[in-house]
Amino acid sequence: MRLASLRSAKSGASDTSLAGLTFVITGETDEYQGDTFGSHCRGVVEACGGRVTSAISGVTDYLIAGTVHYNPFLGTRGPIENGSKYKKAVTMNKCKIVDLEFIEGLVDGSMTHED
Repeated sequence: MRLASLRSAKSGASDTSLAGLTFVITGETDEYQGDTFGSHCRGVVEACGGRVTSAISGVTDYLIAGTVHYNPFLGTRGPIENGSKYKKAVTMNKCKIVDLEFIEGLVDGSMTHED
């Protein structure tokens, strides 16, 4: 599901496949750099009834992680595993670390919360 099918998800206002779930987004990918990754992920999640927060906590169900960690304060890039959100999510039993494709799979039905 890329931008074209995201528009379809937004137009289908009855899609609640992510309702009741809380997400945090971090990183970027080759396809979605900078704020584009976060904006795209937020659009998918919110269009399907999910909630996006800015920090990992006990209520976070999923961390949507890109492939690269970007620190805008230092202007550096590195492995996503170096990011503070990723490191915290690893220590949380409830929080699953997933990629954008997994979330899109939840939306289109090709993945389940148990995968």
